Amino acid sequence: MTVTSVVGPQVGRFRNRIIRDIVVSTSIGVAMAYTWWEGAHLPAAREWAAWDAEVKKESDRINREWLQNNDPADFVKSS
Repeated sequence: MTVTSVVGPQVGRFRNRIIRDIVVSTSIGVAMAYTWWEGAHLPAAREWAAWDAEVKKESDRINREWLQNNDPADFVKSS
């Protein structure tokens, strides 16, 4: 006479459900993170980099003009 255990199948189902939940939630999280990275972060970073390059170019132009019109030695502290 064999005795069947009810605990075995329940534990197996619980373990499989936990594994499935972890895999599905991780997959959804990775997909959402990739979507945010490509859709929001990278365009904003590119826009910021373009703005930063524009500001640097303008700052360099202003500094060159200032250097052409002023002698930097006049502004050095003498000891």
